Amino acid sequence: MSLVENLLRAHRRQCEEQRRYLAELEELAERLRTDALRLRVAIDDGAEDRAAVGRVVLRHAKVERSIAAIETQIGAAAAALAVAEAELRQSEHTVAQRGGGAEFADANRRRRGRRKGPTPGSGIGDDRGG
Repeated sequence: MSLVENLLRAHRRQCEEQRRYLAELEELAERLRTDALRLRVAIDDGAEDRAAVGRVVLRHAKVERSIAAIETQIGAAAAALAVAEAELRQSEHTVAQRGGGAEFADANRRRRGRRKGPTPGSGIGDDRGG
């Protein structure tokens, strides 16, 4: 497997991880919004028991802060995903320009082959004079 193919796989894996992380954050935010709504209803319905309502109000405020924090993380995760996708597109473009990973690997092998020392009879290092 060539270096380019490995890089391409790494970028694909990174994109998948970022997508999964973003989806998990969005799911968590949705669950917290549902909790906040449930708590809001409990606050509205529990006007008679002030002590219980006070605890629910505090819990609701905490859930709202959590939602805000998660939304900030969602923004950061979305930006990271955009960067990862751009890197993936660039890698795919590079591979396509070079005709795929196999041709690139062949070119590397040819270059490595040229780095070998002189072959016998090439005249380099032969002492024919005297």
